[in-house]
Amino acid sequence: MIAEKAKAKEHERKTTLSTLTKSSDPINTRSEIATIANVSTGTMAKAKKIINTATPEIIQKLNAGEITINQAYKDVKREERKADIEKQRDLMQEIGQTKESDIDFRLGDFFTVLDDIPDGTLDCIITDPPYPREYLPQWLRLAEFAAKKLKPGGFCIAYSGQMYLPDVMSFMGEHLDYYWTFAVYHEGNTQIVNGVNLMCRWKPVLIFQNGKSKLKNTFQDYFISESREKDGHDWQQSLSGVNYLVEMFTEVNDLICDPFAGSGTTIKSAQAKCRRIIAAEIDERTYNIAKAGL
Repeated sequence: MIAEKAKAKEHERKTTLSTLTKSSDPINTRSEIATIANVSTGTMAKAKKIINTATPEIIQKLNAGEITINQAYKDVKREERKADIEKQRDLMQEIGQTKESDIDFRLGDFFTVLDDIPDGTLDCIITDPPYPREYLPQWLRLAEFAAKKLKPGGFCIAYSGQMYLPDVMSFMGEHLDYYWTFAVYHEGNTQIVNGVNLMCRWKPVLIFQNGKSKLKNTFQDYFISESREKDGHDWQQSLSGVNYLVEMFTEVNDLICDPFAGSGTTIKSAQAKCRRIIAAEIDERTYNIAKAGL
C-alpha cells in the first residue's frame, strides 16, 4: 500500500505542469515501513536482504525466534562470501588443471609420492596436517616420514589444533625429539571450538627434531598471523606466519618439504625466501587450486 502511494506521489511530481508549483513531499517507502515496524531503516534494509537471499534454514530460525535479524543478516553475508570463494576456487581449479608447474609439487598421498626423496636430505619440514580426530594416524606417518627423510638435526614443524594435542605429541614423539611449542596468534575473526565451547585465538606450532641439537639463532616462540587467508582452502594458514618459520629455521637454498601442502602457502614462502621446496597434496581439487595460485 505504501509503495503504491509512493508511486502516485512520483507520478504527481513528474506531471506537475508548473515548475513553480511543488507537489507534496515524496514518500520514502522504507522509512514509512520502518516507522510502522518501530525499527531503523538499516534494519529494514537487512530484512529485505534476508527475504530475498536467505536460505530456508535461516528464515526458519529467524521466524522461530532462534536468531535475530542482525544474526540472520550476518549469516546471509557469510553464505554469500562462501559462494564467492567457491566460484573463485572453481575458476582456479580449471586453470590448475591445464597448467604445468615448474615447482616439485606432487598430487597424491605424501607417504607414497614423496618416497623417492633420498633419506637424510631434507633440511626442514614445514606443514599443516588436518586436525580432526579421524586424521590422527597421519601424524604418526608424518613423524615416521620425517625421521627417515630429514637430515640429522633437521626440524619438523607442524601447525596443530588443541583438541587432540596430547595424542599428536605422543605420535610425533615416537620417531622424533620434541624441541618446543610455538604460539601463533590469529588477528581478526575468532573461531569457536564447539566441543569445548571456547573462542580460539591462538594455535600451537609444534617443533620436533631428528636428533636433538641446539638452535644457532635466538628468537621468540610467539608470532602473529596477520590475516586469516582462506581463498585457496578453508584451513589455509597466513603467509606471514609461514614466512616467520621459514626465516627462523632455514637458510637460503635449504630444501624444505610440505607433505600437506593444501593451498601452497609453504611453497609460496619458500619461493619468496629463496629456498628449495618439495610438496604434496592428496586432494586433487585443492592441488589444482594451489597450482593456479602458484
